[in-house]
Amino acid sequence: MGVVIVIFVATASLGVWQTYVTASVGNRVTGDLRTRLFDKPAVHGSRVLHSYQDGRHSVAAAERRGGVSGVLTTFVSSIIGNTVTVLASLVAMILLDWRLTLVAVILMPALVTVQRRVGQVRARLASRTQESLSEMTAITQETLSVSGILLSKVYNRQRLESERYRAENDNQIDLQVRLSMSGQWFFGLVTVIMSSVPAVIYLVAGLLIADASGRGMEPTITAGTVVAFTAIQGRLLFPLMALMRVALEVQTSKALFARIFEYLDLTPAIQDAADAHDASVAPGPMGRIEFRDVTFRYPDSGEERPATLDGVSFTAEPGSTVAFVGPSGAGKTTVVYLAARLHEATSGAVLFAGEDVRHLTHESIVERIGVVSQETYLFHSTIAENLRYARPDATDAELVDACRAANIHDQIMSFEAGYETVVGSAATGSRVVRSNASRSPGCCSRTRRSCCSTRRPAHSIRSRSAWSRPRSTAPPRGVPPWSWRIACPRWPMPT
Repeated sequence: MGVVIVIFVATASLGVWQTYVTASVGNRVTGDLRTRLFDKPAVHGSRVLHSYQDGRHSVAAAERRGGVSGVLTTFVSSIIGNTVTVLASLVAMILLDWRLTLVAVILMPALVTVQRRVGQVRARLASRTQESLSEMTAITQETLSVSGILLSKVYNRQRLESERYRAENDNQIDLQVRLSMSGQWFFGLVTVIMSSVPAVIYLVAGLLIADASGRGMEPTITAGTVVAFTAIQGRLLFPLMALMRVALEVQTSKALFARIFEYLDLTPAIQDAADAHDASVAPGPMGRIEFRDVTFRYPDSGEERPATLDGVSFTAEPGSTVAFVGPSGAGKTTVVYLAARLHEATSGAVLFAGEDVRHLTHESIVERIGVVSQETYLFHSTIAENLRYARPDATDAELVDACRAANIHDQIMSFEAGYETVVGSAATGSRVVRSNASRSPGCCSRTRRSCCSTRRPAHSIRSRSAWSRPRSTAPPRGVPPWSWRIACPRWPMPT
């Protein structure tokens, strides 16, 4: 009695331990994938971000992590337990009678072949389902954002957007139903075949017994052997079905793994050289930006198309303001991104502080170059915390000085909570632009920095190594006002 109780306790303990190990390993691997997928856009920058429609990257990461989590947690324990049961049953069946075992498993190769074909169909459906779900999320994020709602209202396209979402939603429902139903006929066939095997075994056993009796020999198969064999074969049905389902799901999940590793295997477009050094040891002067016969072509641009920049040369000295004027697509933003080494020049050289940026560490460059992007963004937090994004240790006085320099302090103080006002990514307008400019580290410290503005549609580079007053923002004669923009200074200047 005591031995039986010990066995039950040990079995229960092993079950708990198995669940813990499976959950721990599966969730740790999933967590590692989650972190790597999150870090990938930050490593690759605009190359990865521009290749995904809004919502596609987040959905792709979430859905694929979910599929991988199911494979690593639920399926692993199912595979281990059911494999042990199937192997034990097969060994017992062979020991009872190898001829009946061959009869019982003779159709297995055919079933495995059919199962693989069904898995291929499910993999294609799973891939299409994910693409449809990504499209739905992209439509949701684009249309239900503040800008999307205003745009659809202004152009009276609410009904069109609703119809577009409804059409994709219907497609998603159809794909989900087809994915759920794919393989059901196969498993129904397997159930019928496996349930019919005992009858076939009884028939074969009767023929073997009759044949042995007709020869006057003692039958090697007894009634007890047949009963025991069919009982074990019956125990084989459910574990075998479970293994087939797991194999089908794993085969379906291969599409998830393929997309994940395709994404993770992308190599960063910009990497530090092995001998790269800090910008602080550059020959200087610090803050000087120079382009030497720079040509730039985007990776997806064909050779037959003209380069975005072709043979561009200029020098932005510390303390000077350089403005780039031109229509959309002329390459103004590209110049700014090349200066901060967010892109790599196709040919020529971009120099910072007298040193080729390819010989400097990227981190040391961006620490000394401030970029005011035209895609302004505020985190859902207080104004003060948004401003401290680049300088978490900035004091309140430094924040106030920075906002006064960006001409936004009075507007912030007009709010009831002042700098503790909670804002979010839905905020728009010139306040956001000035807030975005104020959050630069150079705005809260007197570190020598270069300032690059990518505000649309014209761009400028302001390079400073000493305090100077902002120059007039009036456009020169013959230049339309909409194409002239001077980067606002982002640090306090003396009066």
